[in-house]
Amino acid sequence: MAAAIPVPGSPGRMFIPSANAVVQQDQNYEGSFYDTVELTTFADGTTKQVFKDQQNKHLSKTNLTQARRIPSHATLKLQRIGVHVRQLAGSSRPSPEDVIAVYEMGTLVFSLGKTNLLAEGCLLHFQSGLGVTGLSTANDFSALTLGVASQAAAPRLLKEADVDSNIDLNCQIQMGNNDYCGVDTAEPTIVGNVGGSAHIEVLVDIHGIINRPLGS
Repeated sequence: MAAAIPVPGSPGRMFIPSANAVVQQDQNYEGSFYDTVELTTFADGTTKQVFKDQQNKHLSKTNLTQARRIPSHATLKLQRIGVHVRQLAGSSRPSPEDVIAVYEMGTLVFSLGKTNLLAEGCLLHFQSGLGVTGLSTANDFSALTLGVASQAAAPRLLKEADVDSNIDLNCQIQMGNNDYCGVDTAEPTIVGNVGGSAHIEVLVDIHGIINRPLGS
């Protein structure tokens, strides 16, 4: 009996001569797609487009290779969105003040395509549980823990959504201000680290059940 024959150019598809049929072999697993953006200012209205630019980024920053799209042939049943302020920016460690400023002043808007809005709100709503744990006394500033480090800490979306490689991921992180309370400084400024490096990185993680053809 002839063995199953891979269908050229179609990952996971096998032709079975004895049955004169083509079958699809897929793998399903819980996982994430993620991307990282850099902030160099906290000025009111500063906006960063996540999932837009993967050029020259290491796997530690993103696992995507095409702008706004998950990998070809893959689908994602999106369940959670998490945000993590990175604890290193290059070789520089952001100050605790800057980490907390991003969480407190930043907002996130996430939609599929142009109109299918799935999530919006302050970054504190999208805790991934991947960071901001423990205690820091750098610069005489204490940062209390925000929770146990666990990806399961990211809240579930109100509804799951199916994402494939033909749908744009539209995600923006924007910094706000404190004008409503009449403070002298509407938004914070980046403190920077001991070396004076004034930038901070933010990772957005979209998590759920990933389906990919075997061999893709």
